[in-house]
Amino acid sequence: MAITALKPAPSTTGTIDFFNGTKDGGEAYVDYSTQTNNLNKPLTVAVTAHDLRYASPRLTWQKDNFELMERPTDVTAEQFLDKSPEGKSFIEGAYYRDCKALVEEVTGCKNVVPFMYQTRHQPYVVKDIFDNRVKNGGLPAVHVDRDLGNLKHRLEWVFGENQAKHLMQKYKRIGIVNVWRPFGANAEVMPLAMIKHSAIEDLTYESHMRRVYSRNDPMVGIKGFKGHETSAIHDHRYLYYYVSNQTPDEVLVFNSFDTDVKKVVPHAGMLDNNTREDAPDRRSVEVRCWVFYDDE
Repeated sequence: MAITALKPAPSTTGTIDFFNGTKDGGEAYVDYSTQTNNLNKPLTVAVTAHDLRYASPRLTWQKDNFELMERPTDVTAEQFLDKSPEGKSFIEGAYYRDCKALVEEVTGCKNVVPFMYQTRHQPYVVKDIFDNRVKNGGLPAVHVDRDLGNLKHRLEWVFGENQAKHLMQKYKRIGIVNVWRPFGANAEVMPLAMIKHSAIEDLTYESHMRRVYSRNDPMVGIKGFKGHETSAIHDHRYLYYYVSNQTPDEVLVFNSFDTDVKKVVPHAGMLDNNTREDAPDRRSVEVRCWVFYDDE
């Protein structure tokens, strides 16, 4: 009897959390000093996520605003985790150069400035938003990294007030492109899910995003003032994509912010129903790059 090779699964099922309003109907907030908030429990949505490895036609940054690429790195897990001044300088030198070259290649834009990196440790189970924040895992609900309301603050943190003003006047389109990869092991636990929303012609930051204001944020000293997180609300027209067993030699390149909302990619970790029980915690590194587009 002939042996038939098993075909790879083109999709998986799982759950993703979305913003679900507030208990008091007021502006959403999280106070990290008192560990209080007025958030309702997230809306947990069952989804089918399509594997980017097997998507046909292939999804690309130019067409879809996110892309899976093979881009090996010589940087080791130990080097990514080294928080000494020397370790940080190494990442901000050698690894930033690699990410800058990659983003220039993908976008076709030469005005690319890597401005921060972050390593994350994502355990299989996150108890709550405060536990998650302390462990530096990914945000547990679908979000984008900025919106038009806190763009100015982040530009000022990186470039200073005068240069930020100049950049906002000079460029009609400004974006943040994220280069995300696992390290130490494949990303099996809570794979990063990308949301495609091209079917929603009237999507805006106001219509599909909600602000969660931060009080006494412990990350301000590290990441600068942000003011609020930008969480997404659910829409049945979303399409979901992920990468099965993403390796440390592979990167997801995606728009985590864009002044053109049609080009931003809401994203979050997905609880994959098919993750094996003994899968290792996910460790990842992301580099965020400002991109200033000349031709917009």
